Amino acid sequence: MPKAQYNLGRCYEYGIGCEKNEEKATEFYSKVAFSNESDALEELAASKSSLAEKALRLAVAAGNETALEVWGNKQDVGGDPSV
Repeated sequence: MPKAQYNLGRCYEYGIGCEKNEEKATEFYSKVAFSNESDALEELAASKSSLAEKALRLAVAAGNETALEVWGNKQDVGGDPSV
């Protein structure tokens, strides 16, 4: 399910098959960020989307261990994961 939520987030963010809607994109990215599905979290981390990165940072700041592990593997984002 988190992979589908990630894909929906991208659709809303970029207006793929629907109108652009950053609020809905953020909602779906956040669902992924707070999941424990490492594959979906890795896609979120690899995304160039600032909305996706913000959702991942929030999950890390909230102590989601899987998100923290994925974040740790993505050092190029840099900085403090808190928002």
